[in-house]
Amino acid sequence: MRGRWQRWQQKATLATVMLTMIASCTPSSTEAPTRTHAISSEARPLSDLPGGAEAPPGMLTLWADYEAAGADEVPLYLVNRTGDPIELPAEDGDPYVKLEARTDDGQWHRAQRHVFSSCGLSYQPVVLAPGEFLRLRQWFPTEGEPAQVRYAIHGDLELTSNPGIGHIDPKELEAARLDALSAKSADVAALEEILEAHVGSADWEDQSAIDTALRRLGALGGEDAAALLERFLDRSEVDANAYSRAIDALNDADPVRLAEYLRHRLAEPPGRRRDRVVDELPFAPRLASEPLLRDLIAIARDPSAPEVPRVLDYLAGFRREEIAALLLEVQKDSRYPVETRIRARYDHEQWYGDEGVSLRLRAPGSWSDGHPRPVRMSIELENGSDHVLRFSYDDPSELVSLYLSLPHGRDQTFLPPRAGVRWFQPTRTTGAITVVLRPGERHTLSMAVGDYFEIPPAPPDGLTVWASVKIPGEQAVARLAGGGAGINPVER
Repeated sequence: MRGRWQRWQQKATLATVMLTMIASCTPSSTEAPTRTHAISSEARPLSDLPGGAEAPPGMLTLWADYEAAGADEVPLYLVNRTGDPIELPAEDGDPYVKLEARTDDGQWHRAQRHVFSSCGLSYQPVVLAPGEFLRLRQWFPTEGEPAQVRYAIHGDLELTSNPGIGHIDPKELEAARLDALSAKSADVAALEEILEAHVGSADWEDQSAIDTALRRLGALGGEDAAALLERFLDRSEVDANAYSRAIDALNDADPVRLAEYLRHRLAEPPGRRRDRVVDELPFAPRLASEPLLRDLIAIARDPSAPEVPRVLDYLAGFRREEIAALLLEVQKDSRYPVETRIRARYDHEQWYGDEGVSLRLRAPGSWSDGHPRPVRMSIELENGSDHVLRFSYDDPSELVSLYLSLPHGRDQTFLPPRAGVRWFQPTRTTGAITVVLRPGERHTLSMAVGDYFEIPPAPPDGLTVWASVKIPGEQAVARLAGGGAGINPVER
C-alpha cells in the first residue's frame, strides 16, 4: 500500500512541476475565453474548503461558488471525497472544464470554445488524492445574454457543477459547436459543418479543428465518412497538411476505397486533383491493392512520365521482387532522367540492401560555423554479422557510395556525381588498406564530398549527404545508412 501511495505522490509532484514548466507554452493565436484558466492552488485538505461548498461523501464533486464571482471569472472547487486517487487528463492545468448554458431547446450546450495547445508539455494529468480539493479559476462573463449556466468537464470523465445564473456570448456558443473539442465526438453531419467552417485557414485554431475532425472521420468509418473525406480531398482550398491528414483518415475509414480514389485520380488527365495525388504518393499509406500497384508499375515503366520519381518512392517500400527488379531496370535505362536513375538506386539500397554491415556518417563541426569545402565526412562501418569480416580497399568509394541531395519541403532532389565517379568499383589493385572486423567491431574512414560531387552554393536549408555500404563477398546489394547528414558548405 505504501508503494502505491508513493507512486501517486510522485505523480502529484510531477504535475505541480509540469504546471510551472508549461507556463512558457502559450496558445498559438487565441486568448481567453477560449483558454480556460489553470489551477490556481495546490491540492488542499478538505478542512480548507470554504463554507457552503457542496461536496457529498464518496463522490468527486465540481462546485462553482457563484457568489464569489468577479472580474469575468468564478472560483470552482474540484473535490475528491472518494476512497481512491483521481487522475484527469488536463491541458495547461485545466482538466477541460468549460462553461455550459441551458438554451431555448432546454438542453445544456458548451458556451466556451476550446483551442488545443500546440505545445506537447501542455498535456499533463491532474492528480488529486482522496480527501483533497483543487481550486480552479474559470471564465464567467459578466456581459452578454442572461442564461442559466454551469461548468462541466469535457474529457474521459463526465462531471458537471451546480447551476447558476450568468451570461453567455452567442458567438462563443456557436464557435464551441464548431471547434476541435466538439469534433472529438461529432457525427458525420456535424463534422461536415466543422470542416466547412475552418477549411482554407492557416490559423492554429482552424487547423486544430480540421485535424480533429479528420481523425474522427477516420475512426467513424462507413460510407458517409468516406464520401465526406473524398469530397474534402477534392477541394481546392485544402492545404498540403490537411490533404495528408485526409489521406490517412480515408485509409483508416476504408483502405479499399482510398485505393480506388487514388486509381481514379491517377487515371485523370493532368490537373490539380491528379497532381495532388502524385505529390502525396511517397507519403501515402501502402495499400494492399493489386489494381493500384499495376497502375503505378505501368506509370513507372514510362521514362517520359514526370511522376516516375514519386511513384518509385511509393512502390519501393512494398519489398517485392518485381519492384526490386523494376528499380534495377530504371537505374540502367538511359532513357530516364539522371535524377530518376539516382533515385531508383537510392530506393533500391534503402529497401532491398543486404544486412550484415551498418553505416553511420556525420559531418564534423557545427552547422552554424559551416562545413569547409570539400566537406569531409566521417563514416563508420560496423560489423553486424556473426562472423569475422576481412576486406581491403584503396579508395573509400570501393566500399561506400554517397548521395548528395537538395532538400525542399518533404522532398529532395538528388545531384549527379562528378563525371567518371564509379561506386563499388576497384580503383587500384594494391588493396593498401586491409581491415579485419570481428562481430561488433567498427572501422572509420573519411570521404570528402567535393571529391565526388560538384558542391553547389549552399541553399538556406543546406544540403544532405546520404551513404550506402557494400562489402565485397558479404553484400550483394548495397545497404543505405539509416539517416543522412545535413551539411552547410562554406569556403575555407
